[in-house]
Amino acid sequence: NSSPEDIKAKVNKEIDIFLISIATGKISIPVTYENPSPLQKRYNGNSIYQAMIHTRLDYQPCYPPLLKANHFSKWMLNIYLGNYTEFMKMISNMSKEELNQHLNMRETAMQHSALFHVVVGAMDCIPGSNHYLFIK
Repeated sequence: NSSPEDIKAKVNKEIDIFLISIATGKISIPVTYENPSPLQKRYNGNSIYQAMIHTRLDYQPCYPPLLKANHFSKWMLNIYLGNYTEFMKMISNMSKEELNQHLNMRETAMQHSALFHVVVGAMDCIPGSNHYLFIK
């Protein structure tokens, strides 16, 4: 069994490698429309993966290397950042089928849906939030 410190060190190393690989284009995370996430099913019960979940993996919408790499869609960023005007422009140009598809779209390794983006974006704006520093 690994100690909590060993797990944390391994997680931090794996996350760094993972984020750099995404930012440099070595790996890409496909957009999916599945529920529940196959990634989460595959690693369920793995202590390293469980620790990685708490870091958010690549779900860090204001992390500069990922923004520069265009890792996030405008759809996701507008929802996360609460860009109501831009969001309304986007959906006003969509058919009902396109809107349904976007609402079911899951991005990043965390594969969260649109509802998750708005909730996390709002929570990240609260001073004292674990991820508040990313959006200052």
